[in-house]
This record gives sequence, C-alpha cells and structure tokens, in this order.
Amino acid sequence: MSKLLNLPTLQDLNNINYILLTIADLSNDIGVSSANSVKRICSSRVLGGRPINFLQIIDCCEQMKLINRKNNQITITGFGKEFIALNTNRTYELSDSQKHFLIERIFFQGAWKSHGRGFFLNFSPNYDAFTFEYSIRENPLPGKYNSIYQLLRNLKVIEIKKEIISVNPIFVRYVKDLLAQSKSLTDEQLKKLLDADEELGLRAEEAVLMYERKRLLDLERMPEADLVRRISHLSVGAGYEIESFDGDSPGLAHDRFIEVKASKQNQMRFYWSFNEYKKATILGNQYWIYFVGNFQKEDQENIIPVMLQNPVNKIPELAELNIRVAKYIVEETKDLPMKQISLQHVKGYLL
Repeated sequence: MSKLLNLPTLQDLNNINYILLTIADLSNDIGVSSANSVKRICSSRVLGGRPINFLQIIDCCEQMKLINRKNNQITITGFGKEFIALNTNRTYELSDSQKHFLIERIFFQGAWKSHGRGFFLNFSPNYDAFTFEYSIRENPLPGKYNSIYQLLRNLKVIEIKKEIISVNPIFVRYVKDLLAQSKSLTDEQLKKLLDADEELGLRAEEAVLMYERKRLLDLERMPEADLVRRISHLSVGAGYEIESFDGDSPGLAHDRFIEVKASKQNQMRFYWSFNEYKKATILGNQYWIYFVGNFQKEDQENIIPVMLQNPVNKIPELAELNIRVAKYIVEETKDLPMKQISLQHVKGYLL
C-alpha cells in the first residue's frame, strides 16, 4: 500500500481516463496491449498544461485494480471496464458517475480504504447534524493528510465551513461503515448513529402518515383516510413505506404508494435504492416520493413535503435536479419550480 502522500491528484485521476482509453484502443483481439506502445503515445501528450506522468498513472491504475500488468503487456480488468463504461462521452475529465465509482468502490471499499480510515479516525460524530466533523480551528490538520484532504474535497466527499471539516451528508453512511469495520467507533457511538438515522426515517414516515390522513380528510374522503397505512415495519423490500389514495377510490384499493425521504437540511438530496427505483418503474404514476426537508421531530405534525409523482419520468425532466447513477443520488441544483397545494389542514408542494 502506498503512502498517503502518494495518493493521486484530481488531475492524475483525469489522466486515468486518457490512459485507459489509449490502452483500450491499442488492445488486440484478446484484450492485450503493449506497455511500450501506450507509453509512446502518452508521452507525447500534454493534458491540463503538463505532460502525463505515464509510470505514475499506470501504477495508480494497477493499484486501483483497473488494469493488470505483466512484463510488457497490459490488460484492462473487468473492474476497469466498468469504470470506462461510465465515461459515455469518452472524455478525459472524470464524469460524475466515475467520481462516485471511485468514492464508493475504491476509496471506501477498495484499494484506498485504509487511507480513508486513517484520515477519518480524526473525526468526531455530530449526532445532531448526523455527520462526522473535524475542527481545524482547534487542531490544525497534520501535513501528512494534505493529499487525502485535497482529493476528498475535490471529489466533494468532505466540505469545509467556518473552519469545520464535515462529511458530505450523502457519504456519511460510508464513513460510518468504514469506522465501524475498524472498531474505531465504540459500540455506544455506533448505536447512537444508527439509532439517530433510523429515528429520523421512522419519524418522517409517521409524519407523512398523518399528513396523508389529513389530506384525504380535507378532500372529504374519510374511508380512504382511515385506510392509509405504513408498511415499512412489516415489508422491508416493498420499495416504499406508505400506502395511500389519490382521492376517491370506490373499491378502496390503494393507488398512491409513497417512498418517504427526510433530511435535517433544506436542500433536496437523498438516496434512491435500486429496489425503490425498480418499484417506481413498475408503479409509474402511482408511485410518489415525499421529501421532507428541515425535518425536526418537534415538527412532526406540521410538515410541508415536496411531492414527486412518477419520479422515474419526472426527475430527468427537471434541470434543477441532478441524478447520479450508483445508488441513484437525487439532489437539487437550482431552485425548483413548485406548485403550492393548500387544503384546510395540510400544505405541500407539487413538482
């Protein structure tokens, strides 16, 4: 394992795309290319204002298990082919999907896992914000972490605000798992984080359950309101948590299936699992995502959710939302155009 100071820069990672595309173009029918041929072509190129450090990038690709190298022969691994496939436009800069691939598959689960563990051991849990933090005001970051700090900041795994380095909310789970594997979190700390995450989700589900009942009562649909139910505690793999109704349902058959997403932050950003995405594809207009932002347990009876009907079709239509393939991470990039819904007892926004 290489030292922390030898971690690649963002420019090095961009150069990986060029190296891999060159290897792929030079490969023969059985997928083998000559290292000398690759070196000759790459040595004549200048990317980002500087020549490519061929040997360093090849070493990096090998460490990341993107290629195999033996004698003068290079082959791209199955793992490497996955990485290339995420570069649909064959560009030299990393795509967002490639960045997430590096973060999830290599940084938190693969070749760089020990680097991340050593870095995040310095962080402390913030149970209220549900993240991990490091105060550079109290303890300046040791110089040996400069490389990993720059890499993680460029990949947006960490953020810095008011001299506090914090883990980006969408990567908190990865850090939690990483530290739990190393036993660096005490059983009590790990339990607190798991309980805080679970409690947020459960309270949001209960809030949406009450919201749906109020909405249907405002529509004078008392039978339907009585039959709204939360199924997540009994059916873990359903792909949604709440079974409800659009409005009048003569047969009293549920026709609104709601996946609840909650955050203590206002900006829309959430995980969307493959199972949830698959269920949304099947249910179409009957599938809804209710996002509850700025969610606090004391606001449980007064939520104003943002509601997305048929999100498989709706999200790609909205330029203000960005969806990244991996675990389908959906996040707001601009102010969303929302139509306000206001009944007697409930308010909400429709996308």
